[in-house]
Amino acid sequence: NGWYVYANLINDELIPTNFIPGRDNPQSKGLRPWMIYSEQKIQSFRVKFTVPEKYQRQKQNKETFQSSANKGVLNNLAIFIRFADETGFSQNSQYFDVPYNAKNQVSVYDYYWELSYNQLEIKTHFYPNPQNNIILSYQDPYPRSYYKKYNAVSASNGYKNDNERTFREMTLIKNAVDYVKSSIPTDLNLDFDNDGYVDNVAFIVTGGPEGWADLLWPHMWALYYYDVQINGKRVWNFNFLLANWFDASVLSHEMFHTLGAPDLYRYYVSGTPVGYWDIMASNLRPPQYSSVYMRYKYGKWIDDIPEINTSGWYELNPSSMKYGSAYKIRSKNYPTEFYIIEYRKREGKYDISLPSGGLLVWRINSNYNGNAGGPPDEIYVYRLDGTSTSWGDISKATFAAEHQRTKINNYSTNPKPFLTDGSLGGLNISNVGTQGTTIRFRVNFP
Repeated sequence: NGWYVYANLINDELIPTNFIPGRDNPQSKGLRPWMIYSEQKIQSFRVKFTVPEKYQRQKQNKETFQSSANKGVLNNLAIFIRFADETGFSQNSQYFDVPYNAKNQVSVYDYYWELSYNQLEIKTHFYPNPQNNIILSYQDPYPRSYYKKYNAVSASNGYKNDNERTFREMTLIKNAVDYVKSSIPTDLNLDFDNDGYVDNVAFIVTGGPEGWADLLWPHMWALYYYDVQINGKRVWNFNFLLANWFDASVLSHEMFHTLGAPDLYRYYVSGTPVGYWDIMASNLRPPQYSSVYMRYKYGKWIDDIPEINTSGWYELNPSSMKYGSAYKIRSKNYPTEFYIIEYRKREGKYDISLPSGGLLVWRINSNYNGNAGGPPDEIYVYRLDGTSTSWGDISKATFAAEHQRTKINNYSTNPKPFLTDGSLGGLNISNVGTQGTTIRFRVNFP
């Protein structure tokens, strides 16, 4: 009906109510927070997007790439698709070009130019090429209803099971690539990491989404069903996007997956290890930065994070600066866990969306990659009232004198620097100063 509404969980199904955010109080309507599908149901959804073993490609281990892997120019392909019963896109070419390619304003290009400290350019090329600001597109021989879940009234020709769904989507993607591949210049580098596969392809489909995890829902998958190539490079990973749900924040999140970053939100178990302090956990608008640690480990735009191992006074630059923006402090109790300290300043085009600025203290568990399968989580950010058994207030994670949160230690602070298993890690930071060009703090060791 055009409104966002609250959902209710009934028999493991999320059912829309008539209650509108901002108008209706969910608590007074008997709704409970943290509603989530059962672990079994979510796993059944995610199984749809796995690649069967017989199709899995032998790919290079990304960990063997040097730090230059995510530096240079990445050419992203975007292919427009409409269905047999549609005349075209209602949007013009600027509607799509700006969120992808705009310079000096919020876009995928500008976001990664900043996030990579001016080391990565992501240029998106649209096919078929728009003409006079009008979107041209591949037109599929089937109507839109063919790609919906079967419904006797609205989609009598829709898919009835996962096998039909997979075949229809893979064939749609193959045909769209075949339609445009001859127009893609042979001198356009589609494989900047030299692994034999096109770096990224986004398929932009008319209209809006259907139900969560249905075919017509934004997702990332792999074209394993067919060996489709563009200029000698195989199409594999792709983004499936809906024109009416097009946003630079979501596009930037998906692009970091292409560059190797995992999700920092949990798939199966409720909880908020990171929240909106990293784009890989939650999308703000405009998109917020990813943490310095993520830029280091997965972006490979920082060669090293210096380590503090002696007591003393230290200061940090904002995370928008490549050097001097983070420190590492080891836990003396567990060799696989450590802390990252960074300064997030609420300024600029991107971190202006954060609820506050100041010192962030992250706990890193190096045994894991991402938080999707958590607990345990790779990354956790400390916040007010956060304990090993309570999530606390994720909006109050920054330390600064103006927030009256100036220290974190084992004994007297809220929060305490607990580790994955709940034991205390021994971190002792005090005298966090005010936010300025830099932020100052003291580290104490026993």
